[in-house]
Amino acid sequence: MDRRTATHSGPFRHATVAGAGAQHQRPGRRARAAIAAVAFGLIAAWAGAAGPASAAGLPTADYACWADLGTGASLCVDRGVDLVAAVARERGVLLTVPDGAIPGSLRASARSASTGAASTGAATAGTAAVASTVISVIYDNSGYGGGSYALSISSGCGWGVAGLGSIGWNDRASSYRSFNGCTTALFANENYTGSSTGYTTNASGLGGLNDQASSWSVH
Repeated sequence: MDRRTATHSGPFRHATVAGAGAQHQRPGRRARAAIAAVAFGLIAAWAGAAGPASAAGLPTADYACWADLGTGASLCVDRGVDLVAAVARERGVLLTVPDGAIPGSLRASARSASTGAASTGAATAGTAAVASTVISVIYDNSGYGGGSYALSISSGCGWGVAGLGSIGWNDRASSYRSFNGCTTALFANENYTGSSTGYTTNASGLGGLNDQASSWSVH
């Protein structure tokens, strides 16, 4: 696994994409602030995950991870833990995600107690629980299995991870799924360059790009 740290203002960038070879737009001041917050949140999440962190502080193949691109909230849990319920309980974020999208997570019908606790906790603190929709998930294994990393946002697509090494996923992804009308592409090099797969909704296998992706774009 490539352990390189993020460059510039963090691993996440807002993207305006017309096709697989399009250039990604440099974020404005507000977007850069949001990106920096995400990067900070990732560091905090790795330190306070619901399962033990790897020695280098990055998630291993046994982990399910999530980051919200709008708020900067994030969390990694052991793959045996329901990530969606943990996000609701520990981050106060109510994720919209289809059943089965995140390996190891419960069906929505079995999660009412945890999501209700998140809403109640937020109300007690005088804040509203944040709703966020998962737009893309990458997986360790072909066929959407193994460890996973999910990105969510309150609305829209147009985001990317410029360097997958910064989140512990360089040369690691083997499949992906997209949701809420978004499409996904993985690129062989950082900053959305080199050979790519996508933009498509789902890819159960990546062919020659299997375990070779270094950046991740959602459009």
